[in-house]
Amino acid sequence: MSAQTTPEPPGVWDAFFVPALLLVIAAIVVALRSLISFRLAALDVCVLVAAGVTMAAPFIRQSLERGVSAESLFTLNRPLLSIVTLMLLVSAALGSWEGLPRSMALVGLGEIPLTIGNLIYGYAAVQGQYTQNRWANLGWALGGAIFTLGALVVILGVDRPVRLRVRRTIPNHPAGSRPVLLLSLAALALTLTVAGYGLLVDARGLVLVGLTASVTVGAAMALRASASIRSAENAYSHLDGVLVDAERTRDELADANEELARANVQIQAGRADPRPRARAD
Repeated sequence: MSAQTTPEPPGVWDAFFVPALLLVIAAIVVALRSLISFRLAALDVCVLVAAGVTMAAPFIRQSLERGVSAESLFTLNRPLLSIVTLMLLVSAALGSWEGLPRSMALVGLGEIPLTIGNLIYGYAAVQGQYTQNRWANLGWALGGAIFTLGALVVILGVDRPVRLRVRRTIPNHPAGSRPVLLLSLAALALTLTVAGYGLLVDARGLVLVGLTASVTVGAAMALRASASIRSAENAYSHLDGVLVDAERTRDELADANEELARANVQIQAGRADPRPRARAD
């Protein structure tokens, strides 16, 4: 087997690769715990994972019918975990007021070619085409190079925040809700399309996968809308509390200024008193 040949899964390196991806996700969660709503991010991940599984279902069905081993499905953990990683960073970038650290932004940018490479590798494995993986290697190499830039940003001490200027176009929803809504609607259309395709080809498995994914996406959309409204209400309540505290502080400052002004007037009046002081006998 040459160095350019896609290995049959699962391999020895999978025992290191999967835990490494899980550690990356855990590190992102720890690093962005103050910048991200994990409830919204988890719902967004559910939508993408449901859409990804549904899109892969027809190819998996055809591969299994051709006699491809079921072990090849193990490679799907790579693109799925990459999607989870990418969605966490996208949610943080869209929903953070402070902005995303430049190193994390580069990690998210590098995760895009890595995800593409993992999708190519997973597709080749599911199709049983263990030939050449140069296109997957291209995505992996590009992602690794961008990851290296992220590490250099931290080493050089220029890890400043990067802000996305996302206009809030849906009332009472956080920033970035509109693109997430459009993505969710596209995922819902995809799942329903796969379910319809399953009906046409009389594949009950595809129908079941498509309908299950449709229900998952619909439930995630409903829960996300509710959570977004609740998050916006909490933010507005917090803002109202801050404004009330600021108003109270301003009143206290005004009272203090008035007392200081009266004290100054009394001091000036005492200094300007023309009456002579009584002399001691």
